[in-house]
Amino acid sequence: MWKKASLIFACILLLAQAAVGISLSKSDSQTSDESQHLYAGYQYWTTSNFRYNHEHPPLMKYLAAFPLLFIDPNMPAEHVNDADPIRSSTAFIYNSGNDPDQLLFWGRMPMVFITLLLGVAIYAISAYLWGFGGGLISLALYVANPLIIGHGHLVTNDMLLSLAVLLALFSFGLFLMRPTWRRAVIFGLVLGLAQISKFSALILFPIVFIALVIHMVLYKDTRETVMEKLTMMFASIIACLLVIVLAYKVAYVGNYFTGLQEFMAHASQGHLSYLLGMTSNTGWWYYFPVMFFFKTPIITMVVIAVACVCAYAYSKRRRRVVHISAFILGSALCYLLFSMASKANIGIRHIMPVYPLLFVFAGIIGNNIYVMLILAMLLIQTKLAYPHFLSYFNEFAGGTSNGYKIGVDSNYDWGQDSKRIRAYIDEHDIQNVTVVYWNGQGADWQPTPGSNLIIGATQLMTDRTFESIKNREPNARITPSVFLYSF
Repeated sequence: MWKKASLIFACILLLAQAAVGISLSKSDSQTSDESQHLYAGYQYWTTSNFRYNHEHPPLMKYLAAFPLLFIDPNMPAEHVNDADPIRSSTAFIYNSGNDPDQLLFWGRMPMVFITLLLGVAIYAISAYLWGFGGGLISLALYVANPLIIGHGHLVTNDMLLSLAVLLALFSFGLFLMRPTWRRAVIFGLVLGLAQISKFSALILFPIVFIALVIHMVLYKDTRETVMEKLTMMFASIIACLLVIVLAYKVAYVGNYFTGLQEFMAHASQGHLSYLLGMTSNTGWWYYFPVMFFFKTPIITMVVIAVACVCAYAYSKRRRRVVHISAFILGSALCYLLFSMASKANIGIRHIMPVYPLLFVFAGIIGNNIYVMLILAMLLIQTKLAYPHFLSYFNEFAGGTSNGYKIGVDSNYDWGQDSKRIRAYIDEHDIQNVTVVYWNGQGADWQPTPGSNLIIGATQLMTDRTFESIKNREPNARITPSVFLYSF
């Protein structure tokens, strides 16, 4: 009875999530990186030009651009301009006779599907570990998370990486439980998929190494057993490399290492970042913990804390629960710690893979009616955030309306509101207006009597040109992340 009810509710939650993703795919404007990913993927399919946008591996771009093969869009006249990816990708989407909304919508559909698959994986893994009640708790946390909803339809690699990391760690966990050559190869293949999803998947290698060593010590493996497991792990590495080589069509695999080099340079050199009123080009070591605290719903953090208490209580009589919990939490913690070494602090999405691990762990609570009622409250609370999920901040931050004082960029204002800005200008017939919103405008802006300024939170908080109005109350807020000033 409980199994059937759990499956029914899981299907309802997943269908609702997909519906919201499709709706946001229509209403949200293009965010910062989407045009580049989409254009790159289309080039990979049609010209095998892997030189373009090689700072990110190709899998997500392959998937996003696949529907475009049936649309057959026009290519820009200078489409081989690898030195200026923003210009060429903008020309592809907006200046080549294509329908921008059509390209973005269909490019986002594979991402909505990936987000749906991740939900299925979270439910299935949690139900496998903790039972169907646990699976439903994990899925509810996932579906009701504004960060997931806000990014789940965008043409970026964060959701795909989260899926690949979860599956890789799950397949590795199965290998540790019963090492076989088959499980080693499967783990290697999934590990390879993670590597061609996003370069930050490299974090999986130290996580796996640490977990393997701890497992060997705890179970007091003999020398023969250790050598056998290491040999199997070597097979996993070979399988992983095979996936990478095939993803680049063999001949172009050199672009993987070029992209990896660019990624490492970006992570070590940094990026213009904003946190709690400060700006920096090298970031802060505590950036991700701070963003996690303010961007995660309070109810979710309470449920995870309750799960920790349950894990401790169960540990006194269930050795299996101890090992599983330690592996899941340890993996999440390691991913967070390694990510904290990066100086490119431009969004909590960079630790997105931590969330599915925590959601699966929370399933340890099992069939608890009180937790189910709390999660129902979370779902209602999340619904109230529609459609501004990307900008969500919790009550500790003062709510979404106050979030721009804590973090911007992909945490708050990433270009998703351009359509809403245009609609607002038309509806209110605003004249003499300057729009500074992810468009490279505003460098020479000066307030003049009778003029209006519409500006996004990212530019407002990071560009010194607008220092004089940063603390001024806006005349209106078009969305939580877009401000209107009249002079």
